[in-house]
Formats: sequence, structure tokens, C-alpha cells
Amino acid sequence: MQRYKCSFYFSAAIMSLLVLLGVVANATAHITAKDTSIAASVKNQLAVHRKELYFPNSVQRFYRQTGFRLAWIAPDTVKTHATDAMLLLDCVVTYGLKHADYHPDQLLYDKLKLLRSSSSPVSNSQKAVFDILLTDAILTFENNLHYGRLNPNYPAAKIDSGIKNGFNAEKVLINALKSQQFEKEISKVQPQTKAYASLKHQMYLMKGLYELDCYEFSVADVQRVAINMERLRWYSTRKKTSVDINIPSGILTVHTKTGDQYFKIKIDKPGMDLLAAGLDYSAINITTNKGQIFLQISKPAYQKPGELTINPVVNHTRQDTTAIPVTVSRGAKLAAQLSNIGKKQPLPVSLTYLTCDIRNGQLVTYKDIFYADARLKKALYKVSKP
Repeated sequence: MQRYKCSFYFSAAIMSLLVLLGVVANATAHITAKDTSIAASVKNQLAVHRKELYFPNSVQRFYRQTGFRLAWIAPDTVKTHATDAMLLLDCVVTYGLKHADYHPDQLLYDKLKLLRSSSSPVSNSQKAVFDILLTDAILTFENNLHYGRLNPNYPAAKIDSGIKNGFNAEKVLINALKSQQFEKEISKVQPQTKAYASLKHQMYLMKGLYELDCYEFSVADVQRVAINMERLRWYSTRKKTSVDINIPSGILTVHTKTGDQYFKIKIDKPGMDLLAAGLDYSAINITTNKGQIFLQISKPAYQKPGELTINPVVNHTRQDTTAIPVTVSRGAKLAAQLSNIGKKQPLPVSLTYLTCDIRNGQLVTYKDIFYADARLKKALYKVSKP
């Protein structure tokens, strides 16, 4: 009898264990199915909405690296950087960019709240679509901050294909999502030059702080600052040189270990016409000869008369080299500075086209000599995609 009871209890224990294992297995299967469903939804919506994305390949790479998990949408009890990202996109105008370029019609706070609510029935597909669009918006914002929206050397398609050993927006975003300082990590991608920081602060004052205090700034000034911030993003991708020349201001800057030296220069009309003809400005050099300063330029094979392309794509097929004489105040000092930089002449020059800067906290503008602002303004404010 005792042996029968023991056998009964043993059988019951075995049955209970099997039932428990079945429950656990079912729960595990349910979780696995749920996770698979999320990943499948993300993959499916990436394919469905590919044409709506500004950087589809970059978005695809991001989700592949993160296991096709949702980056932003989680229950309202789970902390994500979704709100931080939305607030950052609300403020893109203070970076000289347009809010309309970052899916504003789809990325709505009410929709985000609904998708995160545990009491509202929403599908994985709905979550995936919002998540993908927000990812695309932030990656687009990063690339726009780093390269500019219309960088002639780095168009969106080239960036989206992936630049070897170059800036990687997906990596920056992955790291920012792990950080407690999301906005700071994203903002690091913009140029770190003094000129850019000054214009960025001016834009913040015009479109952020002062606008809240009911101060008004002309649309022309706001657009001029945005245009020049765009150009400075282009220039930040160039190889650094010891000498810069800004055409509109006529200021030559020599960068030395002890600080920058500034020289006012003048170029006659024939020389300016050559610069306005769309030359490869990255091929310009500066040299001295018997105390006279010259710019040496080479006409690229693709030159089109009358066309201005600041920082065009380099074409190494050259024509004749031309020397443009430059009149310089304190020419002897400049010649000495150039000699100190390098005994070998000529020296490479970075030519810029900035029609404004900040001096003593005030916006200073220069004449748009080549009428380049109008063309870039039309491109920036008429083009819907970067």
C-alpha cells in the first residue's frame, strides 16, 4: 500500500512537471513568436516604404546592425529617446535647416503617444513604420549637419551607399541611443570651426531666443546665415590648408601655430572672371615671386564659362596653369608668413565663398560678387529632398 502511494505521488509529480514544462515552452514560444513578428514587421515595412526614405540604405544598415528591433517605440513604461529625437527635429531651423525635410506629417506626438500606450491596440506594422521614419529623419539630420544638404562632392546617393572610412551616421545614432545625452551626441557631427559656431549661435538667436522675445529678423538675413552654414559644412569635408581666401570679403587668412593672421587682398577683374568661371578651387595654390603674390590655378577639362561651382568634384585632367596677381596690404609680411609655413612653394589654398560672418556679436554681410547666394537659396528652399 505504501509503495502504491509513493508510485502515485511520483506519477503525479512527473505529470505536474510535464505540464509546467509545457507552459514554459508555450510562453517561450509566444515570446519568440512575438519577437520574430517585430523583426518581420520591420523588414517588411523597410521594403514597403523604401521610396519614402531619404537614406534607405543607411536605414537598412542601421536595423541590420541592431537586429531589426524597434529603436524608438516601446511601452510607455520603458524609457527611449523617441521624445528627445522629436524635440530635436522640432528645432532644426536653429541649425539652418528646414523642418519640412524630416517627415513632419508622419512624425506626430499624438501618434507616438498612441503607439507607446499599453491600453491602445496597435499593430507591429504601425509601430515599425513610425520607427523607420523617425530613424530616417535622424540619420538625414545627421548627414545634413555633417555634409550639408547639397554638398556637390557628397550627394545623398553617395553618402547613402556608404563612404569607406568616412562619417557613419548609423554608428553615431547607435551610440547616441545608448547615451544619456542624446542631443549632444547627435550635434557633435556638425563642423567644429569658429566660423560655423558663430553663425550657428546667430541662427539660434534669430530663430530661437530672440524670436520667443518677439524680436523680428528679415527673412533675407536668416536665409543668408543658413546658406553660409551650408557652405561651411561643405568646406569642413575638405583637406585642411594653411591658407584660406574668402572671395566676397577679400580676406586672406594664414593659419599658424600661434594664431590666425588676416590680410586684405584685391584681385583685378580678369582674375575674378577666371575665379567665377567654375574652376576647380581645390587646385589653387599661392606663391611669391620677387615680392609679388600670385594665385596659380589650373583650368579643369569640365569648365563651363559662367558657371559657379564652389568646391566641385575634382577632375584631374588639366589644361594650362594661369597665374593671377594679388594685391595685398602688408604684402611683405604675408610673403614672410608664407615662407615660414613652407620653404617649398607654391602652397595649396582653400578658396571659400562666405557672404557673411559675425564680428563683435553683429552680423556682417559682404557683396554676393558671383550671385551665388541666389542660386544656392533657390536650391535649398525649393528642393524637397537633400
